[in-house]
Amino acid sequence: MAAMTLLLAHLDRRRFPATRHRLAHQYVTDRAMVEQALEHMKEVKRINSDALSAKSAALLRQLLSIDVEGRSTGDNARSVSVLDKGTSGELPDADGGGAVGIHIPYFGIVWVSA
Repeated sequence: MAAMTLLLAHLDRRRFPATRHRLAHQYVTDRAMVEQALEHMKEVKRINSDALSAKSAALLRQLLSIDVEGRSTGDNARSVSVLDKGTSGELPDADGGGAVGIHIPYFGIVWVSA
């Protein structure tokens, strides 16, 4: 959960490129820590066939790929929003074509939009 929170914070900070973000200087080390956590989850899954580790690793891989995609295309205008589990209504930027929704158990749907 902490690794997902870090990635979401870094994705969302790029929405305001003109302002200095408090996490900007930590991006490289945070990213390395998340990748290391992902490797540990893969190992736990391999040893124990742990379904929770497998699901968490899949979510982290999705968030990492969104981050890599945004950085490789130079798209710094990402925003992150959360749709709670019990919330009904229209999804943010769902019809814009640039939104990706990721369901995080016990949290809700996280929308990352371009």
